[in-house]
Amino acid sequence: MKFIGTHAQYDGVDAVTVEMDIKLIRAEADYKAALKDISTLMESDPLFGQDDAAAPLAPQEREGLIPSYITLRRVLNEAEQVNILEAGV
Repeated sequence: MKFIGTHAQYDGVDAVTVEMDIKLIRAEADYKAALKDISTLMESDPLFGQDDAAAPLAPQEREGLIPSYITLRRVLNEAEQVNILEAGV
């Protein structure tokens, strides 16, 4: 598990009592529910909530981007969420 936050936030985490609701992804519905959960978490996180999801990516941001169909920040965020899920992070 990777922690993203400040040192003060990290110091406040009690790793012994952290509760996690881990669910297996066994079907398309599970996958979609996981994407929705991640989306909700990312929207509430100030590190991810700073950009406008409907904003078009600047040409320099799109340069070399794979897949090339991505033109909006929202689509880029969704693709990154999928990559995170597929990586098992």
